[in-house]
Amino acid sequence: MKIEHLKSIEPGNPYKSDLYHMGTQIGKNVIVMYANHTSEQQDYVIIVNPETGERIKIVMNQ
Repeated sequence: MKIEHLKSIEPGNPYKSDLYHMGTQIGKNVIVMYANHTSEQQDYVIIVNPETGERIKIVMNQ
């Protein structure tokens, strides 16, 4: 796995800044965003802190 730090987004609703990814909120301060349907293989996930706008991308196949 490989971790990439992404540019932070505006705090609040991350879907305003990212119209492509789906997501699952797993805590008040953590949303996991992903590109594919949950029944499909995920090549990466993006973890977002909606309170701060900080994001990291975890690439699975590297």
